[in-house]
Amino acid sequence: MDDHQTYSFSDTTEMCKILEEGTRSGEPSEILINYKCSFCNKILSSKQNLREHVYIHTGEKPYICREKGCGLAFRQGSQLSAHKRIHSAIKTYCNKRKEKNYLKVIAT
Repeated sequence: MDDHQTYSFSDTTEMCKILEEGTRSGEPSEILINYKCSFCNKILSSKQNLREHVYIHTGEKPYICREKGCGLAFRQGSQLSAHKRIHSAIKTYCNKRKEKNYLKVIAT
């Protein structure tokens, strides 16, 4: 198992040497490349995942809600997409649980 260790071949990527040797060309396969956070050394599977992960360390929130009067900002595009639903007239969830005493136990 000692032979199955990762090594760095650039500033942001790491790949297991055994896996690299398994590619036909000897070059790292895009599928096998992992992206390493320079802040905490966490390994992520794509450049986009790394980019959004780094925002945790920098505090950056580049995804901004453009709805008038809102302006909330998020680290991930998916968080903004989920947030936008609150501005929509179409609700994708049940409002029943917000009703008072919805789960009230009735004693008999």
